[in-house]
Amino acid sequence: VEAWTWLQSVVSRLTLESVAGLEPNFYCKITSKGAVAAVFDEIQMAFVRTSDTEQAIGNLKSSIEILLPFALISKVIRAVPFDRNVITVSPSGLYLQMRQLTAFLSLPAAESEIPAEAVLERIKELPKASGSSVSFTRESLIHFFENASAISDKGEKLVRFSQSKSGNVTAKCTGQNGNVSS
Repeated sequence: VEAWTWLQSVVSRLTLESVAGLEPNFYCKITSKGAVAAVFDEIQMAFVRTSDTEQAIGNLKSSIEILLPFALISKVIRAVPFDRNVITVSPSGLYLQMRQLTAFLSLPAAESEIPAEAVLERIKELPKASGSSVSFTRESLIHFFENASAISDKGEKLVRFSQSKSGNVTAKCTGQNGNVSS
């Protein structure tokens, strides 16, 4: 029950916008040593982790590992309250056994070329990473986003910030109908 409650809270907090038509996937691994949950695609990732499983989840008797499309797991977690229900995840499907309903959802393959091990490795590396911070004046950001909004595009726009070795920062907005840089 505690693991399901933790998953519900994590899924409600982790969100990613679909970028460039990529649909995010959800990965979760819960063991007695800790828990990690990530929403990711080839471009971006958001994650939550804890090393204190007992405090976050309670006394866990086995481990849980899930890799599913994020849209599917978020709908299931919102729709299915965990009250003595049985939920089993396998590579081929999601089996729900409740008081008045038994259902099997055939799962599409997670559309990521990124294996779960690579997601875990990236999460472990992030706290160790050294990097630099970038500062902008409010006016320069407003000017950039005003220019970016001029791209007449009903599709998605991708904004990237990069810093050259000399320290100059470039902001670029790319859409299907053009791009803006500053």
